[in-house]
Amino acid sequence: MKRFCVAVFCSIVFVTLICVKPHPGFAQQSPQQEWRSLRVYHVRPDMMAYFIDPEHQKEPIEFKIPSLNDPHYSSQDFIQAITSGAPPLNFAGVLTVDTHQNTLWVLSDLPTFDQTKRFVEFMDHPLPQCELELQIVKVRQEDLTSLETKPLQPAPNSPSQHAPYQLSILTAESQLALQSRLHQLISEGKANILNSPRITTINHLRGSIASSRTTPVFIGIKNEKTPSVPLAAGSIDDQPIDITSQLRTTFTPHINDSTDTISLDLHVSVNEGLSKLMTEPGKAFSLFHNTVWLRDRLNPPLVTTLNVKNNQTVIISGLDSTMLGFDKNQDQVALFLTVRIMRPAE
Repeated sequence: MKRFCVAVFCSIVFVTLICVKPHPGFAQQSPQQEWRSLRVYHVRPDMMAYFIDPEHQKEPIEFKIPSLNDPHYSSQDFIQAITSGAPPLNFAGVLTVDTHQNTLWVLSDLPTFDQTKRFVEFMDHPLPQCELELQIVKVRQEDLTSLETKPLQPAPNSPSQHAPYQLSILTAESQLALQSRLHQLISEGKANILNSPRITTINHLRGSIASSRTTPVFIGIKNEKTPSVPLAAGSIDDQPIDITSQLRTTFTPHINDSTDTISLDLHVSVNEGLSKLMTEPGKAFSLFHNTVWLRDRLNPPLVTTLNVKNNQTVIISGLDSTMLGFDKNQDQVALFLTVRIMRPAE
């Protein structure tokens, strides 16, 4: 009886071992390889995996920010900057990501795992971040000059590319006085904040803010003998066409901790196109704008590098308000950019 029980137990254990399947993402291992785990605390595990093995890991969405006519940036620049000084790593293994547990599973031999562990320990710390607050202000030139600002020169060796008309880059000695005067102009009806978005990005990683204004248009044909004949009926199936003007501000911060300053790679463009409200086939309530960009209103775009202090406001003035779809008048559009270093809590 005892021999029978032992035989049955051994059979159950043998069948269980055969039936256990490896993790769906796990590859078959060689005798020299073994699955080991690495916990990640401060950096997203999928981003860490991309740092370790960019050839086989999915590129994080942060590296895929679209850009219009901006050839001066590559995500490889960010990866090179963020991994500078890291222990050498020549990863030869299989890597899978467990996002729920913030864990990396590594299939490799022991020397490769130890090398990967040292790399992760070096990289796993809170990454410095910068916040950019952008105030798009419609204001007259004479009121703008009352802000008591001074010219701000681009950084040395800056890839400065300016539009053929005058663009001024200004800053103020007192940030409090600057904001107080701006709010005074707003209360007096001499300035109007059109939009005030803000975005936070990791040090050395590009961020982008796009602000659009649409103006409905009616397209038709008219001659002396016949009345206007519309080309678009304006029904549910044929929505009106809009002219869309888009102001896009793209920036890449480089923090200098020793001086509490930021080197800001800046790219400002204004694009104009035609957009139309569309519906997906078979989905009556699924609406989206299909936009065809036709021309660059700011040609060439503003491309420069600025050295700014933490929490300092920079003013870019000289943009014609008609670029953003406003009627021609004496107003212009000024960009108030404030950059802040977002340090982790101690």
